[in-house]
Parts: sequence; structure tokens; C-alpha cells
Amino acid sequence: MGEGTIGTRKIKFAYTPGIINSDGKNMGSVLENFFGFLAPGPHAIIIVIAPNRGTAMENRALEDLRNFFGDDHFLDFTMLVIVRKNEIIGEFGNWENINDFIADKSTQSVQKLYEKCNKRSVAVENKQAMTELQKDTEKVFEEIDKMDGYYTHRYFRILSD
Repeated sequence: MGEGTIGTRKIKFAYTPGIINSDGKNMGSVLENFFGFLAPGPHAIIIVIAPNRGTAMENRALEDLRNFFGDDHFLDFTMLVIVRKNEIIGEFGNWENINDFIADKSTQSVQKLYEKCNKRSVAVENKQAMTELQKDTEKVFEEIDKMDGYYTHRYFRILSD
């Protein structure tokens, strides 16, 4: 978990694999810290995946998220960030946009997740000039800005009472 500034935006982020894949030890304090840090709730839940992924491990991660949050409501505030944009779009890729790529080439599980996330996705490339990275980052924020409000969960409500 951390916080920082990107451009003029103050952000908080929580990297969840430690929470999802925990062996159960000290989960109470881990969850309390997680929900306390992000209260009153995150504006977006971002799932970062590589193109053509959809392995059993990623499918399990989605199930773990469902179990963690208790239902699929979190998907209303979820977007996919697909890395390795240059392999998908532009000079080395065959698709004009990420939506066409997902429809044509991604695995069935990624397509399903994409649909459940209301088709919110952004392609990004880590290996590019800073100005291009900033453009990709701004596209992520533009998608987040389109979402209304923030994700609420019973644990956020308990902590705020």
C-alpha cells in the first residue's frame, strides 16, 4: 500500500496479491489495514494483465477477488489494464484498439472479465518514452473519471461508523 502524486492527482494504491494469496495468518489485521487505508473506498479496482493471458492462476485470482469482496459488485468499479500495448496496437500489433484485440484474440476468460467490467480497458506500454507513458497514464485516469463515485463494501462502512 502506498500513496503518491501523478501529475496533479493524489493517489492511493493497494497491491493485493498479499491479501488474496495469504495463508490466513494475521488476516484480521491485514484486512483492517487494507480497508482502513482505502476508506471510504477506492474509485477504481485495476486488474493488470498481459495480452493473451487467462491462465488458471489468473482465473483463480478473479475467484479470490470475488471471495474477498463477497460478490461481483466490485466489477462495477473494475477496469483492465493490458500491458505490452506495442504487441497489440500500432507498428507491431495488428489491431487498431484494445477493444478489437480483446474481441478477436484474447482468451475466453479475459473476454468474459472484460464484459463484466463494462468493457473498461486501457492498453499501456512500459517500454516507451516518458511522454508516451504519461499519455497512457492519462487514459487510465480518464477511464477512472468515467466511473461514478467509489466502490463501497460493508467493511468500509463498518470502519467509518
